[in-house]
Amino acid sequence: MQVQKVLEEYGQALRPMRDAPRDRRTILAHAPLKGLIICRWEQEPDRLIGPLWMERPDADRGFQDRYFTGWLETTAFKPLDRDAVRRLLIAYIDGARAAGDPLTMLGDSYPRQANDR
Repeated sequence: MQVQKVLEEYGQALRPMRDAPRDRRTILAHAPLKGLIICRWEQEPDRLIGPLWMERPDADRGFQDRYFTGWLETTAFKPLDRDAVRRLLIAYIDGARAAGDPLTMLGDSYPRQANDR
């Protein structure tokens, strides 16, 4: 199980902006500095030049694709339930162990140091 696959099942994995719908549907776009922004594509905005992502039709500013790291499909978004959180935790620990991260070596496989008595 991979973390990304579990997140995709719940619609919570960011998709690349090049795949975002350009048909005025509302999306959740992720900006590194602002977090999630509810916006939609405006082909010909009233107050601005050129097609842009806008929070509302009468906004004073818009956003280009490069402002965002990705987007979420609002219709596919489901809240995480107990099972999903459990699966995410297992996937994260499995992935970290596979990558050789010593901080995730929980339990019997963690090598003991001489000063850990």
